[in-house]
Amino acid sequence: MGDVFSGQWWVKYFHEIYFPQTEILVNSLKKKILPAFLRIDVEADEYANEIFNNFMNGNSTRPFNPEYDDFESIYDYPFEVEAEFAEYAQEQAIEYYGLLEGARQTILNAYAIILHHLFEQQLFLFYRKRRRRSAK
Repeated sequence: MGDVFSGQWWVKYFHEIYFPQTEILVNSLKKKILPAFLRIDVEADEYANEIFNNFMNGNSTRPFNPEYDDFESIYDYPFEVEAEFAEYAQEQAIEYYGLLEGARQTILNAYAIILHHLFEQQLFLFYRKRRRRSAK
């Protein structure tokens, strides 16, 4: 297998073992996970349109407003003004966008932890192999 103190041996080991592990993690994030979040602005707009269309088609009622409504009348009447529908739908889309962006950021944060953990494992293995060889 070669001398463990040889730089060539470690270069080969890093290239064959450590780098592929890291590349798989990074590529899975870049190519499989993050692309799902590339068009969250469009997704939020579609969500707003869906809410607005549901209201306009009578499939939904306006949300409860404690300033004007009592609990018995929450679902008794639709929005009285189309602009209220649009405003509510837009507010929901902004909230939805924020949730999606938060999910994306959470995934990035988790991957930072995962990569750090992988690095620690690789460093520990490197140290352990080197120590075991030097003890002989």
